[in-house]
Amino acid sequence: MSSVFTAVLIIVLSNVSCQQHPPCPYNLKLITKETEINFASTDKRGIMSADGTIYFVPDSDKSVIIACRDNKVIWRVNASSECGLATIHQAVRYLKLTSNKLEAVYGKHSFLSIKRSTGQVTCEGSD
Repeated sequence: MSSVFTAVLIIVLSNVSCQQHPPCPYNLKLITKETEINFASTDKRGIMSADGTIYFVPDSDKSVIIACRDNKVIWRVNASSECGLATIHQAVRYLKLTSNKLEAVYGKHSFLSIKRSTGQVTCEGSD
């Protein structure tokens, strides 16, 4: 009886784990290893860091930045929800990877930085 309970528990915990960390919806062909990406001048949608974390903007919602590691979402940030609506549009236009932050420009021209390890957002303002 206890082995059946253990098996059921493992299945339930596996499903909970999958729900908390859904698979990442990026196309690896559209990810670069460069540290900066300007979406106006490339078809690339994200950046892969040296540790294998992928930071990308999905085509389904261009105001969102998602961080994935081992094909699991580790954090998700909606730029305009976190820092306010931009004046023209809400799409993320630029990403820059630094040693501990991901810097982003969205709209025309609103700035934010995200702590890479936690997804904590700092709104930097607009011009």
